Amino acid sequence: MSTMNAIKTEVEIDKMKLEIDKLRAETRKIVRETGMMPFVAGAGFMAAATGLAAVILKLMS
Repeated sequence: MSTMNAIKTEVEIDKMKLEIDKLRAETRKIVRETGMMPFVAGAGFMAAATGLAAVILKLMS
């Protein structure tokens, strides 16, 4: 019975290691995306400002 408990424990440890690896990968992805957010927001603002300027110029012509 001791061998069965050892095997079950090893399987549980392996599952936990896989879960930890998955969480680490997800954390890296979130950190990378968080670092890119100011650039994405800036690009969106620039696109909106350009569109607004184009509309204003068309209305003034």
